[in-house]
Amino acid sequence: MQNNPYSIFDLGFDAFLKKPGFDIVLPSLQTVGFEGQTGGGTDLTGATGQQGNPLSTVNPGTIQAGELGALIGHGKKTFSDTQAGWLQGLDSDGTYKWIIGNDTNSADWNVTTANTFTVNGVIVATTGGRIANWYINTDTISSSSVESTSSVLLDSANSLIRLGATAGNYITLDGTNLRMRSSNYVADVSGFTIEPTLIESENIVGRATLKGAVFSYDVVSAIGGQLLVTNADTLDADTTALDASTLTTKGTTTFAVNDILLIRAITSLGIQEEYLRVTNIGSAPTYTVTRDLAGSFTSNINPIWKKGTAIVKVGSSDGSSTYSGGWLKLIGEGTNAPYYSVFKRTGLAYNAYTEYSRFGNLNGFLGYASDEYGIAIGETSKYLKYDPTNGLEVTNSNIINTFTTGENITAGNSVIVGNASGYTGETMTTNEGQVGIISGTGWLGQSFTTSASAIGINAVTLYLQQSGGPNTVTISIRSSLTGADIESKTATQVVTSSASYTFTFSTSVTVSPSSVYYVVIRESSDNSSLIYGKLSTGSGLSSSTDSGANWTGEGDNEAIHTINESYTVAGLLYKSDASANNEYLNFIGFATETKTAGNTCKVNLTNINQNQTGLTVGVPYYLSDTPGAISTSAGSVSKKIGLSLSATSILILNN
Repeated sequence: MQNNPYSIFDLGFDAFLKKPGFDIVLPSLQTVGFEGQTGGGTDLTGATGQQGNPLSTVNPGTIQAGELGALIGHGKKTFSDTQAGWLQGLDSDGTYKWIIGNDTNSADWNVTTANTFTVNGVIVATTGGRIANWYINTDTISSSSVESTSSVLLDSANSLIRLGATAGNYITLDGTNLRMRSSNYVADVSGFTIEPTLIESENIVGRATLKGAVFSYDVVSAIGGQLLVTNADTLDADTTALDASTLTTKGTTTFAVNDILLIRAITSLGIQEEYLRVTNIGSAPTYTVTRDLAGSFTSNINPIWKKGTAIVKVGSSDGSSTYSGGWLKLIGEGTNAPYYSVFKRTGLAYNAYTEYSRFGNLNGFLGYASDEYGIAIGETSKYLKYDPTNGLEVTNSNIINTFTTGENITAGNSVIVGNASGYTGETMTTNEGQVGIISGTGWLGQSFTTSASAIGINAVTLYLQQSGGPNTVTISIRSSLTGADIESKTATQVVTSSASYTFTFSTSVTVSPSSVYYVVIRESSDNSSLIYGKLSTGSGLSSSTDSGANWTGEGDNEAIHTINESYTVAGLLYKSDASANNEYLNFIGFATETKTAGNTCKVNLTNINQNQTGLTVGVPYYLSDTPGAISTSAGSVSKKIGLSLSATSILILNN
């Protein structure tokens, strides 16, 4: 290439160049024109080597596809050359490049697309330099020349970012300690800190679910507004104002069809409230709902509830036939506050619910019209209330206790608690002479019939005379003469003279009322004992000569006997009546439910029983001779038990 006086800028960059002092091996080239060169061209033919495609003679003022562009360099012949030097220009792939260095230390800058500058390597700026108005320091990059006054500081030595000048309050993002903290942070006093084991700030606003909350002992914690304790979730997406808008929740709980939902939150129009009914859960946690059950908003102009808004369930109602559910409500500030209440859904409408108890300020509940602090539970006509001014007040209070039934009980029955006392059942006292002898295998059996209330036999009394020395006599109860002793129970007496002997069982022998049973009498030796009773005018006596295997009737004879029966088992519940034999003095009240024998049953012990039917209003009632029934007239024994208040209710008196 010829030496010429033109500078490289005079020559232009649309051709390969070689200026004195450059060492670039050029391909075989044609004569091309250079702007500003006298003579219209320079003969580059004859240059050796090859680098990409040679320049063509077509359009000498531009670079064609596949051609190498203008190159300026020293030492390097290609952009991939590892020789020391530098090279700048347009590569054959259409990329503008500048590479400088050798095979071990080099930097590669290039422009691949519009407005994109790529550096392959590391930029090291000296202290005091600037990049895009950022000041470069030894270990930091700052927004101003003085680190302490910089509003933003990136500190590589300490792995932190500072936002704000040190002369005022600022924030540090601390990578080493995994912490973001304000400079004015003082534990429990000021500022804030966010770190793996602690978040401390003046106020925390959560737009979604709060999980794993534990309030520390002996510190004050507070909740502003209302707190409802019930099934709840938060919105995971904004609603629209349309009536057909769905609700999409976080899915921390699953609502059911007909659940009534309440949203009460701050919107652009202030605090707004909306009741909704869930109608479809097929795409849960996205729910189809009926909006604005209260009819508070214009069609399709409902509140737009924002993501993170709380949604609470306030019972369930299908709007036509069924409803259920309840919730707790805590209000710390507002009308008649503070108080804590229990609510129960009582009807089909969205707002058909009732407050059933309150603890705190009772104003506005169960007749209170001014601030009184205490507790109130119940309804208008049935309640328990206490406050320091009025004391304890109870209406329609009934003491209810639970007992195990000894027989079938019907709701409304008058009842007693059994005590297992003995009562005289069947008795035969006429003594007309000896009616039989027991000795060894010779036994006697006497039939008897239990009373209508009997459930057990406690004891049997017989008139006996000893013959041949003291005799040990044993009795048992059987349902048939040839059967077994009931419950294998026996009673024994030693007969030493002519007298009445009472044989008492250790526990009552179970029998049925109004049924025939037998007292079987025997003695264990060959000594004889004589049995006395009726001759020719009695009944029910039988004898056996083979220890009870076979029996023969003794005609009209009957042994003297007294049967001691029990009508109840101690502690069990039975129907009461006014018969002389019944434990009427053990009357305790009225059953409030129907239960079969052996099950637990609730009994109304005091005040008013409302399980009656057909009562005459305003008259006293007594136990009747019919078990469980009451009457306006006394039975065999006069026992007043109440005063009727209505056809279905009676005041328990137990006189």
